[in-house]
Amino acid sequence: MTDRFTRWTLRAGALFVIALAAWSRATLRAAVFIDGETYPLDTDCHYHLRRALRTLEHFPHVPVRDPWINWPDGATPTWGPGFDQLLALPAWLAGAAGDIARASRIIAWVPFVLGLLVVVATMYLARALDPDEGDRDATALAAGAFAATLPISALTSTAGRIDHHVFEALTTALVALWLARPPALRAPWRFEAAGALAVLFTVHTFTGTLLQWGLAAAALAARSLFDEAPPRSP
Repeated sequence: MTDRFTRWTLRAGALFVIALAAWSRATLRAAVFIDGETYPLDTDCHYHLRRALRTLEHFPHVPVRDPWINWPDGATPTWGPGFDQLLALPAWLAGAAGDIARASRIIAWVPFVLGLLVVVATMYLARALDPDEGDRDATALAAGAFAATLPISALTSTAGRIDHHVFEALTTALVALWLARPPALRAPWRFEAAGALAVLFTVHTFTGTLLQWGLAAAALAARSLFDEAPPRSP
């Protein structure tokens, strides 16, 4: 009975943390959604919205050359196409490709959802890093509450903040979570496969993730040099 009560308490605490994160990231919605139109929160967000809408026109194709920058010659953006595809995907799935107003509203909520995923990933990461098994659940909830209410975390993932910074936070948490879970002795390929898929997804979506994977490679190198070798299976 006690264990069951504890599980339900932890679930309720996690739901409260996620609800707190959702509330803090939806507080500016009245400034974003006005009279059926969507107004991103700054100029970078306007540009990301425009690229996402252009991607939505011929999804999943992302326009390589942008005639509206480096006017009048145009230019080729140097970042990967994945973030534009990630923004456009929910609108494409919802069948909003032919409705710019509806598609814009859907795209404006994507950072909000990514922000909630950051909070969830932070809780898992904190739990994985806590060496004291008895305190792991409390540590996870505390870390989640911190990620939910930290002003810069909420600001970069609020509805209408259509920018890649929230994805940077998410990839940082995912890379750290991958590093915190060493390969199992019986199935080391799962660790390698998870890392390969994470590299593919994160670098395709945001090229700046290469910096995070460079740090991860250094951490793995240090682990291989200084950690004790695991026992070999017979």
